[in-house]
Amino acid sequence: MNSVGRQIETALLDEQLNRIVSAFIIIYGRRRVGKTYFVRDYCEKNNIELLEFTGLFNESTKKQLEHFVERLNERELQEELPTPTSWTKAFGILNKFIERHFPNQKVIIFLDEAPWMDSGRSDFIAAVGDLWDNRIRNNPNKQLILCGSAASYMLKKIIANKGPLHQRPTKVIEMKPFNLNLTKKLIEFHGWHIQERSICETYIAVGGVAKYLSDLNKAVPPEQSIHQACFERNGIIHNEYKELFNSLFKQASAHYVIMDALSQQWCGMTNSELTDKLGIHKSIISKAIKELVSSGFIETRPLFPNEKKGERLIASDMFCFFHHKWIKKNTVKDWTETTRKQSYRSWAGFAFERICQLHTYQIKKKLGISGVSTQTHYWEYKGDENSKGAQIDTLLEHTNGSKNIDLIECKYYDGEFTISKEYHDKLIQKRRIFDEKTGHKYNIRLVMVTTNGVTKNQYFNGLNIAVVTLSDLFSSEP
Repeated sequence: MNSVGRQIETALLDEQLNRIVSAFIIIYGRRRVGKTYFVRDYCEKNNIELLEFTGLFNESTKKQLEHFVERLNERELQEELPTPTSWTKAFGILNKFIERHFPNQKVIIFLDEAPWMDSGRSDFIAAVGDLWDNRIRNNPNKQLILCGSAASYMLKKIIANKGPLHQRPTKVIEMKPFNLNLTKKLIEFHGWHIQERSICETYIAVGGVAKYLSDLNKAVPPEQSIHQACFERNGIIHNEYKELFNSLFKQASAHYVIMDALSQQWCGMTNSELTDKLGIHKSIISKAIKELVSSGFIETRPLFPNEKKGERLIASDMFCFFHHKWIKKNTVKDWTETTRKQSYRSWAGFAFERICQLHTYQIKKKLGISGVSTQTHYWEYKGDENSKGAQIDTLLEHTNGSKNIDLIECKYYDGEFTISKEYHDKLIQKRRIFDEKTGHKYNIRLVMVTTNGVTKNQYFNGLNIAVVTLSDLFSSEP
């Protein structure tokens, strides 16, 4: 794996590490997104000495400290360093090690998976504060990077810390999964020259997680590569789901059931709907939801048109959807054969809608409104005995006071999508119901996102539809 597509993060590190003063950088993002490799790759390319220490999952403070000093002893040639009894003493040993071996050289201290280091009732956070204040801050040759996958911990215990680390970090970098554009660049970097439709199919399965994408077998066709990774017993992603949540959250059982529920509801659920369905105490669900949102597994969308009524929770991680539909059931014998079945094509249509929602910027760019402030919504009118209902999975509201709104339809289709008379009438009805139920307040535009465009027939010409294609979703972000 290479730091392909991390230009923004690289620029942020450049700005921090090329200053004449010390930097204290926080990097966080979900497991396997490429945080550790990014730091290693940056230091190697810039010839910076890296002292890397990684926390051990679910181990005691004693084990963490033993592991810490073992890493130092691997590089210590003069004497065997003693095992410290606290993190404060550990960082004191580290400081003497640096002064002895790198007195006039730029050194980055990289504390990776910091949430694991802070096990039990350790003095880890106070010790990091002391390390920065008294050993690094006034020495521009020393830099500190603190990294972690558990976003809830990183945000609450480190970034928003009101104690020893209050306002200490000089830069916070959130590392997110790749979009389609960067996924394509990473795949091509590995010499896998496949068409955009196949890249999209791969994205549907594993999302934009750098480690998953990098470890796929590039010597076989895409469908076979996904089968090997996801459905073979020793596949690199076959058992990833359980490990993913166990490594990120303490007592992850609530996180599992929440993701189970939301991954089966493409339109998402409200807090009350989720609470009623799961039968778990509201306080437990609320805490787990906050952690899932901060870790990027759930998105929240305000209810439309009355945002004061609450929000809708929507699972946003492609791999989670794929796991719950296909890997978890353990019924796939041949993924290539499965992708030819109607059950997959129907499911892939919903998955494509989610991909479109994750690429709102690219859609706005194609529509020429990339600079317009917008809000994405889900909207539904259930109907009554006198009128039919309507549902809009992606509604793009222009929040610049213009009263413009886009009703977005997504169609994952092999060739050009052809609008039939039946579908034409359905779109007209959907637009009419939305217009009526929202009080005729909006300038409504229909937008279609399709794989290969829309056939220009009589039904298309009468709707004034703006068209976005799969290729448009591969455009870059600023």
